[in-house]
Amino acid sequence: MTVNDVVLAATSSAMRSYLLKRDALPPGPLVASVPVSVRLPGQEFGNQTSNIMVPLPTQLEDPVERLRVIHQQSTAAKAMHRAMGQDWIENWAALAPPPLITAAARLYCGLRLSRLHPPVINLIVSNVPGPPIPLYCAGARVVATYPMGPLIEGTGLNLTVLSQSGDLDIGVIACPDLVDDAEAITAGFVNGVEELADAADAVG
Repeated sequence: MTVNDVVLAATSSAMRSYLLKRDALPPGPLVASVPVSVRLPGQEFGNQTSNIMVPLPTQLEDPVERLRVIHQQSTAAKAMHRAMGQDWIENWAALAPPPLITAAARLYCGLRLSRLHPPVINLIVSNVPGPPIPLYCAGARVVATYPMGPLIEGTGLNLTVLSQSGDLDIGVIACPDLVDDAEAITAGFVNGVEELADAADAVG
């Protein structure tokens, strides 16, 4: 398992708890858009990222089973992404001129067309590796860094995790029209990590 698997599993736990309390848990998995690094050797500057789609099995009750399924699904999604080529999204996007893409995006958002079709993804989950050493600012140690991720049309939740010196700091950004309690999701994520840690302790 990877740290990213645990982040996705804890997110699944948070979403399962959130949706159960609202009697809105779907019978199948949610789908998360997960940014992945595609930085090649020699590319030292700028963002070099793409995305994979990973099902989050919120319909499963056992947190360990959710983790196992997520590991399998994310491994398969990464393999497909590598097979298609790391820059396939950029290559497709290059077929249309930027002004046309901008105009299409504005039209899509302005007409609120996302209401007329099922969402392609339900949420964005990003795990950003940070510095493994302590950071300081003007002589004071930085004890936490809370990230802020973007929302996109039709997707009202972004959960971003940033690691720093052995800790994970979480930032949850939500559209209040779609998510009425972002703090509950944050607490659910923490509980999801704790239940996986308890399960690991029980085995070990």
